[in-house]
Parts: sequence; C-alpha cells; structure tokens
Amino acid sequence: MSDPRGAPGRTGRTVVSITPLAIERDSRTFKQAVSIARLGHRSIVLEGERSEAPPAGQPFELISLPDAPAAWRNDPAPSADEDGGEAAASAGRLDALRHRAGVVRWRAGKLVRDLRPNMKVGRSLPDADLNILHSYEFSAAIMWSRRRYRTPYIYDAHDLYFAARPEHDRELPVEARLMSSLERRSAIGAGGLITPSRGCAEALAGRFGRRPEVIRNCHDPRLDELEGDDVRATLGLTSEDFLVVAVGNAKAGMAFSQIREALQRSPDRVHIAFVGRGLDRHAAEVSEHRLGDRIHLLGPEPMTRIVPFTRTADAALVPYVPLALGYERALPNRLFQALAAGLPVIFPAELPEIAEIVDRHEAGLPVSFSEPTQIAAALTRLVEDSELRAMLAANSARAGAEESWEHEEERFGSVVAAALASRPAPSRR
Repeated sequence: MSDPRGAPGRTGRTVVSITPLAIERDSRTFKQAVSIARLGHRSIVLEGERSEAPPAGQPFELISLPDAPAAWRNDPAPSADEDGGEAAASAGRLDALRHRAGVVRWRAGKLVRDLRPNMKVGRSLPDADLNILHSYEFSAAIMWSRRRYRTPYIYDAHDLYFAARPEHDRELPVEARLMSSLERRSAIGAGGLITPSRGCAEALAGRFGRRPEVIRNCHDPRLDELEGDDVRATLGLTSEDFLVVAVGNAKAGMAFSQIREALQRSPDRVHIAFVGRGLDRHAAEVSEHRLGDRIHLLGPEPMTRIVPFTRTADAALVPYVPLALGYERALPNRLFQALAAGLPVIFPAELPEIAEIVDRHEAGLPVSFSEPTQIAAALTRLVEDSELRAMLAANSARAGAEESWEHEEERFGSVVAAALASRPAPSRR
C-alpha cells in the first residue's frame, strides 16, 4: 500500500511545529505536521516531551526537547489547598504559616519549571521560515525567536486554557497570571491565529481582540493504521454483546460514576470499554460495584489506531459534563473519531457545538451526562431498536466522510500560506 502521508517537500519552506506534549499524544499537531509536508514544505516537529513510540513513517522530522521529563508540567501541588486548608488552619498559626511558605516555594518552583523549558526551546529551534506554536507554554521562546530572527509564527490555541480560572487576572495565582499574559501577547503578535471550535473562537476573540480561524479536530482517515486487533476481539466479546466505547484520557467532567450507574440500569449484555490514559484511577470503583466483567478499562491506543480499533463497537459515548467554559465550547477529537468509525453517538445535549454536528447529521442520541437515568435510557433504546441503531450508524458513517480533516486541511493551508507570505525572503540556510 502506498504511503498516504506524502513525502516531505524539497522545494518548499521550512515550518516548525512546537508542542509541549509528546507528538504521540498530540493528534492535532500530528495532523498539521503531516499536512505541512503534503503542502510541499519541510515539516519539523519539536516536542516538549519525549515520545516513546512516535507514529511510524511520518513525513516530518522529529526533535525532542533535551532532557525534558515525561510530565514536566504535571508537578502536583502541596496536598492541602492553596490558602492553607482546613488541616493547616486547625494545626495552629505556626503550622499554617509553614504551609503557606511551602505553597509559595512550590509556586515559585513551578513558575521556574514553566519558564525553563522556554530556554531549551529557544536553543533547540531549528532555522525556519515559519513556527507554529501549539498551546501557550512556549510563548516566550517563540516571541524571542520572532524578535531576533523575524520568524513569523502561528498560534494554535487548542483550548480555553484559563477559562476554568476566575475571570479577573488579579484573582489568579502568580504563575497563571504570567502565563496568561504571555499567551495574550503571543496571540496578538501571531501571523496566524487558529483554534478548534467556533465557541473557542468567540471566547478568544474577546480575550485577544482578534478572532481566530476555526480549524476543527476532524479525523484524517488517510493516517489510519488498519493492521491490528479491534476492541471487540481484544475483549473476547461476541456479536451478542452490545459494546459501547468511550475514547479519551481520564479527566474531570468525563462523568465516569454517572456512566457506571447508567450501566447498572441497562440490559445485562451492555459492555462499556474506556480507551485512554489514566483510567486505572477508576478501577476501585469498578471493583466496588462488581462490574469488572462489563466495564473495561483499556489503555491508550496509538492515534493512528483509534478508529480502526473502535470500529467494531455498537455505539460511542462522548462523555462531557460542562464544568467550565472550556468544556462548554469543546469540539473534541473523540466526536470525530466516533463519526469516522460509523458509530451511533450518545452525546451531551448541553454542549452546543457537539450537539449541532450530531443533530445535523442525525447520528446520535442526546443526554445529560450528569443524569444516569438519561444515559441508561439511551443505551437501552439502542439495544432494543435495531432499526434506529442501523439508521444512526449509517448517518454517522456519512458524517465521518463529510466532517474529515481533508476539508480542514484546505483552510489550514490557507493560514499557513498567509503567514509564510509575511516573510517572503528565504530563510538563512
């Protein structure tokens, strides 16, 4: 089979994508880096974490940030809350002051850890005609490169990073205030500004004073690796078992307990397979309710295997509870992966952008993921109504073909071309 990714351009410009994550965990940056190569440019990815198993056969060069630990951004805070906590308060004034001093030291250390990688990025950045900044963490390095080398850049805000915080910066911890300020400055100075959803674009337009171009997280079937087991075979389930998949890493707002309760109210032949990182935190709850034979906590699949792996399921959950603005405006990968797999989608009715897509294609059933009875009703309806299930699956497959990265790639290419045009002279090679 010919490689659908294309070959790196030999006569185009050099474009560097900078991500704080390992590229194996960042499908949005991965898709864009491949598209840059398809557009005829030399594509380079600089990753802030070191990939253990980067996608094979990629048409871009991969540079890992030197000596970056696997999760340098995930250092835990002191166990008590930031203001001292009830335990510290009850332990007396001296203990409370000691705790506050510990919090201050932790915050100062975290600030250094947030900024130190920018120095590494600045030293590691290859000569380029264009940089693409993914997330805000490396804003300082990118702006330094722009001032020194006049290298234009695109800022891709993958999320509303500070939306879960209070609205006023003065209420934020000092490190968040600084990083928030860096993000605003990098967005204002960017030659191109993009984000994954209309809702995010509207929120960021108010924050940045300019509206980002919307480039959605659609699935690219050209990158799928078809060889390997599927989820049904992996679990040893038969065609009589009704299998539902929920793709995504464990996080707040995924409504795990509500889904677990819904499963207990659903027909016995319903199974739910969670696919992603960090799901072992729910193992005790599964064991406590004796659901180990029906709730399956699987590890992550490579991004190029998720759709082929999940395609043999009967339905997909897109479990979001709108805990913050970032959730409300979400348009996540897992939605487009479910559509690409041709699965009926049980989706959160409260999230307007997800609901708009699924409703327009008539590809699923809306629920509130804070209400287990609604989830259970949707599962039971799909189990019992085979005609409805077949109709939704067919609509989902058509939606997956229509809502694909191939169409987003055209808009992304236009943003890249416009940013490159701001530096017409060849780079310093």
